[in-house]
Amino acid sequence: MRTTILTVASVMTMMMSSCTGGDQLNHNHPPVARLEISPSFVPKGRSTEVLLDASRSCDELDSPEGCGEEGAPPRTTCPGGVKFDWAMGGAFQVVSSADGGSKVTVNLTAEKPVEVILTVTDCDGRATTIHRWIGITL
Repeated sequence: MRTTILTVASVMTMMMSSCTGGDQLNHNHPPVARLEISPSFVPKGRSTEVLLDASRSCDELDSPEGCGEEGAPPRTTCPGGVKFDWAMGGAFQVVSSADGGSKVTVNLTAEKPVEVILTVTDCDGRATTIHRWIGITL
C-alpha cells in the first residue's frame, strides 16, 4: 500500500500555539492524540469528502488547561503548542484545513480500506501516533 505524506504548503504541519516555556517543559509527557473520521466508510470507487478531526488532541498531562473537561468541548489551542502531521494512503486531494491543521477535509476515492496516520507532537518534541482506517461500502 502506498502512503502519501500530506505536505501541501505546510498546511498539515502547523503549530496551534507557540511553546510558552515554564514548568510544562519539566513534565515531558507525550500529548494525547484523538481522531474522529466522518464518514468512517466511503462508497467504493466514488469520490467522497471526508473530515479528519483531531481537534480534541492536546498535551493533557503537561498543559491540562488546554484540554476540555470530561463532557465539555476542548479549547481550540493548547498552550504548550501541538502540531499535527497527517499521512494516508489512497487517492485523495486536500480540500481544506482549519484550526491549525487539527481539522483536515480530503476528497477521497478508494477501492479498498484506507489507513489514516496522525502524529501529534508537543513543544518538547514528544509525539503520539495513532492509526485509523476508513472503510469501504459496496
